[in-house]
Amino acid sequence: MRVAYDTPSARRAGGDTRLGADAHGLPKVAAPVQTMRNLAVDAGIDALIAPVRPSYKERYPLTDIQRYVTWTRGDGMLFNPWLRVHQRVGASIMKVARESMTISGTVADRETWAEMRLPSSGDHIVPGALAPVKMDVENDRGRCVEPNVWMLHALTRSSTDRRRRWGGTAQVSTWTGRWVPKEAVPASTSLWCDLRL
Repeated sequence: MRVAYDTPSARRAGGDTRLGADAHGLPKVAAPVQTMRNLAVDAGIDALIAPVRPSYKERYPLTDIQRYVTWTRGDGMLFNPWLRVHQRVGASIMKVARESMTISGTVADRETWAEMRLPSSGDHIVPGALAPVKMDVENDRGRCVEPNVWMLHALTRSSTDRRRRWGGTAQVSTWTGRWVPKEAVPASTSLWCDLRL
């Protein structure tokens, strides 16, 4: 992504958001992640695990996810912008899920989703897909298995020093409504406190 706001705080944020940075130098896209951390601390949770879709992986669909997550920038931060957002607020990579999401359909389905023709069987590079799409034209099937990355947020009171008061879970839904379509905003937000590792 390009930085739309060329300000000192946006440059400190690493230039990985079109939204610029907040007063703490964090990308504004980090606000919901930090809010999630704050709510978990308030609930007495010691750790939070976030499944993260590594968005820029679509640019490198042939690269193995295990290798991809080791890539870093010159400043030592993770290469992938969305993983880096989590890293900036204190998370670390816990585990790679090689088969996180399977998207299957007919050839017509896959061509509609890909907005391109997929005329032969075999692997195809499709815009937006994190891995090649495997087509079986003879059996009218297409399938893509995408990875994700589990990020571990170890939480303490001091890990949320940059906290902002959001007014609870209702405020999370209100804030989320500014960034995603109305139908994608959860009616309520829950914290799971009994996750066993």
